[in-house]
Amino acid sequence: MLTEEDRKLIFDSYWALSSWEARKVYVRNLVSVYAPQLRSSSSVDSRKNKGFKYFLSLKDNAKRVHVCKQMFMKTLCIGQRQLRDWVVPSKDVAESFIISQNGNDCNARTQNNASDSIREFFDSLPKVESHYCRSSSSKLYLEPIWNSVHGDLYAEYKKFCSNNKRRYCVATFEQRKYRKLNLSIFKPRKDQCNKCLAYKNGNINEDEYRSHLKKKETARQNKDNDKNNTEDDVLVYTMDVQAVLLCPRIQASAVYYKTKLKVHNYTHYNLKTKEVICSLFHEGSGGLDSDVFMSIMMKHLKAELEKAPNTKKIILWSDGCGYQNRSLNLSNALIELSVEKNIIIEQKYPEVGHTQMEVDSIHSSIERKLPPHRDIFIPGHYINTIKSARSKPEPYKLVCLSYSDFSRYEGGRYSSIRPGNKKGDPLVVDIVSLQYNPDGIIRYKLNFNDDFKELPRHSNKNYTRTDTAHYQSFLPIDTTKFIHLQELKPLITKDYHPFYYSLEHNCSDPDACPHKRNN
Repeated sequence: MLTEEDRKLIFDSYWALSSWEARKVYVRNLVSVYAPQLRSSSSVDSRKNKGFKYFLSLKDNAKRVHVCKQMFMKTLCIGQRQLRDWVVPSKDVAESFIISQNGNDCNARTQNNASDSIREFFDSLPKVESHYCRSSSSKLYLEPIWNSVHGDLYAEYKKFCSNNKRRYCVATFEQRKYRKLNLSIFKPRKDQCNKCLAYKNGNINEDEYRSHLKKKETARQNKDNDKNNTEDDVLVYTMDVQAVLLCPRIQASAVYYKTKLKVHNYTHYNLKTKEVICSLFHEGSGGLDSDVFMSIMMKHLKAELEKAPNTKKIILWSDGCGYQNRSLNLSNALIELSVEKNIIIEQKYPEVGHTQMEVDSIHSSIERKLPPHRDIFIPGHYINTIKSARSKPEPYKLVCLSYSDFSRYEGGRYSSIRPGNKKGDPLVVDIVSLQYNPDGIIRYKLNFNDDFKELPRHSNKNYTRTDTAHYQSFLPIDTTKFIHLQELKPLITKDYHPFYYSLEHNCSDPDACPHKRNN
């Protein structure tokens, strides 16, 4: 029997759940719906011909106590109509709970079958890697086309099971999708700070955590100082890549199971003038390597220096992504620009885990501007959306890039930008600021409050540096993706079919490709 203390614990655990959807699942897991052996054949679908068993449990349904309906409702403090709508909201949901006549809702065999169907369902959905921690995380995210887990995603899962004649179980769907498959439904805007989470879970001490917070505040204060700099000959920018955009972006269930073209937006935001430059390209035009980002940044800085020839200093704020913002290739290009234009260039990085910057607001405004029911057929359709995302002080400026806009730089003054030589010395990831000087010397800081130190590396003045085209043609996309895009063409206006057909791909025999013959 359950004591009053037990019922109080159950009540508290139920109302501690974070959302109504979670409470609904909690209730469903404690109510068994079964089909009585004796029922009228003329009213099979009536609620009166369904039996209910109610249970209460203290710990993860380990020991479920069979209780009456009134005790169940009073313990959880829920009403009869709410309970009825949650347990049997419609015919198809009710059927998912009628597992057997003895009332064993979601028994072990059913959960195993449901687990298999869940794995098949998620395997059939296209996924993308984490935007902010590709190099350190194996976690994958479903493409951002779902509005909710318990709404359209679960509805699509039920359709999948129905079409494939498979059993489904809401409890197993909730329990398995994250832990077992290493997936996340929503692609986060910013991955959470590892140190803050470690401190929250008691895995780092107070001193280390306080030091981390101090570095975070120091970096933000330093950025605010740069932002409020009133000198006309100093330019200050923040920059970042927007979370991947998908194309086509259409409201049809067929896109759930097809891989789509990735579109990238690398954005520069002038903290003083609030001018925004968005550089847009898709995966068939360029990849996500250091040469691509270096090419975009160098083109942008040279264009800005042409508009402001009296500039004496440029400050660049970005996250510390290695291949994007903290690479030897980029450093060699920036020191060259510093010597050529006789200016000082500084790169600065916020504390890891707290890299939120003003440029992120640009990406947020673009995503809010994307209409939920407006179709995006080709990458070019993002242009008007980006330009119209802001009107004051001026619309965002946009540059569309192709494969011929990216260069490969080989050679340079420095062979490494590591601020140490032996084991235990600081690493590149420990640098918080790099300074490029017209004398050809790179200096660095490990803390914002320190003075710049000369990088302990030999600067080779007799180097040879070549500038060649990074790509000779459009990049081939994966053959499976190419086929999926062709299969989506019936959902796209015919005027845009040639774009998808023209994409380069890795088909071993393009002339024999069935999609080529069909076009």
